[in-house]
Amino acid sequence: MLLSLIFSKLKTFFYCDYKLKQKSNYKTSEVTTKNEKSLVDYFYEMKLLFEKKNNIEDSFILVNRNSFEGCLLFSLLYVNCSDVMFRELARNVKESIKINNFEQIRSLLYQAVFMKNVPNVMSGGYDHSGRFFEAMGYISCLGFDSIYRCFPKDIPLCTNGYPINVINSNLLLCILYNNGKNKVYDESSVVAKAEKRLLQKSDKALCGVTMCLLGILKHDVVMFNEGLPQLLYNYNRLTLLNACEKTLCQLAISLVVIARKFLTEDEFDCIVFPEAHNFSWNYCKYMFSKPLFEPKIFYKYPGVLAPLNELMLTTIPITKLTRIQARRILYEGLDENEFDIILDEEQMFNNFIIDYKEQKQKEYFSKT
Repeated sequence: MLLSLIFSKLKTFFYCDYKLKQKSNYKTSEVTTKNEKSLVDYFYEMKLLFEKKNNIEDSFILVNRNSFEGCLLFSLLYVNCSDVMFRELARNVKESIKINNFEQIRSLLYQAVFMKNVPNVMSGGYDHSGRFFEAMGYISCLGFDSIYRCFPKDIPLCTNGYPINVINSNLLLCILYNNGKNKVYDESSVVAKAEKRLLQKSDKALCGVTMCLLGILKHDVVMFNEGLPQLLYNYNRLTLLNACEKTLCQLAISLVVIARKFLTEDEFDCIVFPEAHNFSWNYCKYMFSKPLFEPKIFYKYPGVLAPLNELMLTTIPITKLTRIQARRILYEGLDENEFDIILDEEQMFNNFIIDYKEQKQKEYFSKT
């Protein structure tokens, strides 16, 4: 009976198919089909999901996740029609590019990146290579320094993840920390694996990323110039991209930002920036002129969801690693060193909530 009740409640998390019968204050796409959902539906379904999650007193899905903030983030991550918001963000990115409103583009990209990488406790079973796309996404809006939240100093090389993401993450680590005579990582091994991967024909877009990172690491502008168009022209063929990612290739933007940071001025001047519908050299130049950006979101969440408007501006969590899956079965007498290192999503999530509450407390006392 109890098990049946639990599964009944869980089912409601993922099947919110209700219609909000009121007008929206937001301007949405001009043309919608009969069955196409709008921002009104998006906010309403989020509200339903939040209320159902918040009303379950003893959820075994979330631990500190059951907090008010945890329930809000849960609804943001798992709402069925998130593609509606991504579509609206993408539409506004296109319009902003036309009028060179780069400040607005940053806000739009930031909101899209946060939505795709909502802090949560559900581990994908990968190490920090699982944050590669997140890190590159945040560079494209927050600026270069955000990379150190995802790939902090003294973190080991990646070994557990999707192979080409492991390669690209390790190239990035070598770029960040193998400076001059200080070689933190085995660069020759990382480069050899990357060059071997380029001999394969699959994953053209991600191999373009590999070529760009190799070009930066080896100061090989020819390789960078070959990799950047390969990434841009094949990027939209990748699966699981949202509408905003297809509109502006954040990977390409971030690679250009990294190149400007680590290549010499003469080397950077030799880069050829391709004409592509999903790339904006003007936006890159704006990023160079204003490297720092205070997080902002474009669309505000209404009603009970309003705390998300501040929660989404909290500093992204620093990467933490763990072998916790080993500790769960130590009673079997297994050596935990036999298990792969993974992201400690739970600790990162808890730290994110703590940072948010501390910031709120500072704001409160500053006003009193």
